[in-house]
Amino acid sequence: VLSVQSRRPSAYDEHQLALLFTVGHHAAVAIENSRHFEMATVDSLTGLFNRRYLYERIRGEMQRARRYNHPLTLICIDVDDFKQINDQHGHVFGDAVLHAVGEVLHGYIRQTDVPSRTGGDEFAVLLIETASDEGREAAEKLQRALRARMMELGPAAITFSIGIVTFLEPPRDID
Repeated sequence: VLSVQSRRPSAYDEHQLALLFTVGHHAAVAIENSRHFEMATVDSLTGLFNRRYLYERIRGEMQRARRYNHPLTLICIDVDDFKQINDQHGHVFGDAVLHAVGEVLHGYIRQTDVPSRTGGDEFAVLLIETASDEGREAAEKLQRALRARMMELGPAAITFSIGIVTFLEPPRDID
């Protein structure tokens, strides 16, 4: 809604009304394009970016990492035995698990990082300008947060497999 108001009767002439119509039309197009971009890049269940968006960001961030010689770390997360969770507790519970993973990833990473759902029960977080030691700390923090959040969900013992890989690890001083 675009609201333009004046207390004066007939405050706007034809030219001003045409301009307002044009501005309103452009705003509506921009909003619609934004909605389509979100639908194309964000997983609706978890609110995380999808695999295609992650891969595009990895390509761009790897180029940036090479250019500026900054490390880049990727954390990969897999829900262990997810099929068994769905079979034993139902798909509604399985969806609740996936949604909870999305909440944890959103809550425990920096705004510059890229959390994503890469498959059914697989997730990744791209950590920008992050070396392997920092990546390991972030992965351990995520694992603790995931464990705590899964205990809140209830009956199933849900565990995760987590791995990290770092691109352009800076050299370490040897004592």
